[in-house]
This record gives sequence, C-alpha cells and structure tokens, in this order.
Amino acid sequence: MRTPKSALFVVFALLAPALAAAGLEQSLVSGAAAFESALQTPPKLAVAALKDFRAYSDEDRLIDLLDDPDPLVRAEAAKSLRRYALTSYRAERALLSALDRSGEAVSVKKAAAKSLAWAAQHDGTKRELLDLAASRGADASLRAVAFKSLYVAAPREYDVQRALKEALNDSNEPLAVREAAAWTLWAAHNDYSIRRALMDAVRESREPVSLRVEAAKSLFGVMNEYDVKNLMKDIARDSNAPEALREVAILDHLILNNDYSTKSMLEDMSRDRSLSVILRSAAIKALGEFSLEAAQYFHLSHYQGKFIDPLQDQ
Repeated sequence: MRTPKSALFVVFALLAPALAAAGLEQSLVSGAAAFESALQTPPKLAVAALKDFRAYSDEDRLIDLLDDPDPLVRAEAAKSLRRYALTSYRAERALLSALDRSGEAVSVKKAAAKSLAWAAQHDGTKRELLDLAASRGADASLRAVAFKSLYVAAPREYDVQRALKEALNDSNEPLAVREAAAWTLWAAHNDYSIRRALMDAVRESREPVSLRVEAAKSLFGVMNEYDVKNLMKDIARDSNAPEALREVAILDHLILNNDYSTKSMLEDMSRDRSLSVILRSAAIKALGEFSLEAAQYFHLSHYQGKFIDPLQDQ
C-alpha cells in the first residue's frame, strides 16, 4: 500500500518554512530528497513524520487531514487537534464529525473522543459523548473511552454522574464499560453518593476483581475520609481478599503515610515475610514520596501543579 501523497506533502510544506527561516538551505535540499523517498514508504512512516512535525501544523491543515485516506493519519490528526478543541468551534465540530462518521475506524473515533475531553464542558459535546458511551451497539472499548473522556465534566454535571453510576452498577454492561465508569468517577469522588457507589463496588466480592480495583483506585483522593480509610485498611489486612485488590488498598495509603498508625501498618507489612513480594513492595512504595508514577497509577490529572493527561495511555 502506497503512502497517501496528501499527508506527505502537508508534512513537507510545514517543514520547509521553518527550515528556511533558520537559514538551513542544505537541510531543505536533503529534506526534499527524503520527501521523494518517503513517497515509496509504508503509511506508518507518514504518521511518524506527522508526529515529528506536529509543532508546525495549524488547525486548518489538521482538520483537512481528518479526511486523509489513511486511518493512521486521521487518528494522528484527531489527536493533534486536542489543543484546539476547547476554544475553536471548527476544531470541535470536525472532531465531533469524525466521532459520528459511519464506518470510521475505531482508532480514529477513540482519538477524537479523547481530544474532545476538555470540550465536554460544552453541552453539545457532552451529550454526544454521553450518547456514544450509552450506545449498546457501539464497540465496548470505544464506549469506555467516551466515558473516560467525560472526566472534566464529571465533577459538575449531574447527568454525567448519573450515567457513570448507572454503568458502574449495571451487571449487564460489558466489563470494559463498567471499569471505565469506575475510572472516571475519581473526578467526582468528593460527592458523597459517588463515594458510596465506589465503596460498594470495592466491597462486593461477587464483582470482578478488575472492577473492584478500578473503584479502589478512584477512592485515592478521599482517603482522608474516615469510612474510606477504614475500608482500605480492612482490605489491606484481609488475607482472604484478592491480591490485586489488597495491593491497591495498600498503595492508597500513600496519601496518609505521615499518619502514625498508617505508617506503622505499612512498616509491619513491608517486613512481613509471609506476605507476597507484590504486597510487601506495595507497602514500601506507600511509605515513599508521592511521585509522578503514583499520580499516573491513580490516573490523576495534576502532579506538582502541572497538568498530566490521564487519557494518554487509555
């Protein structure tokens, strides 16, 4: 399959002015030769080139690339449009069109949904993401991404919170969708009803372990609440609880490791040779400093005052 020339011409057109401005004429000559050679390369190299020169892209070019014949290029263009989606009506509409396009590749729709996360503060975009997340006929992994892309709207929007709680509690939903609902509810965990829903999911032994794990992660930010702290302590100490759930319950205590009783429990667990290496390692990590790795593990959106993208690896 030949690389679509439209994508490569855009890449080169974007690259050339920047090089010329820097006075790098020789680089332009080399770039032209490389461009000709790239016409014979697989589509993935066109995507790599688009990534490399994304800084030179503007909104209009990226919107045009949403119609490129290659889904790899369309997905990368959708991803790159994220920085425009909140403030540009044209970018937001273009991404919504890609999300709603019949027959569009799931990978492109996922990229579009994630790029619309901040624009979910707008009623129309919020509704489109909610409708997709609730669509039983849609791909389960796409529905999961649609739910996760509502994390910005979740703290303030009641209809989003209601949809997330319903999906979390609906055993007829695909597991991926229920896990995504638990994942997204971290953003609204200060709401008492949501905290209770997450705690109920953690407690319910008949629920899949992976769902209980996601719910436990989403309670990290409210570990200072008495009922949450007690629940996680009980699970951390429960030898009959699933190891994966115990691990998260132990790691949840990272936020409380200055508390004497918490620190004592973690130190005891780190030395307890009857515990598995996984659980002892979790106790050691929970005794340490809060890190970027921990923020990403608990899919938080900020670390040391800087934004980190919780959707990056979703």
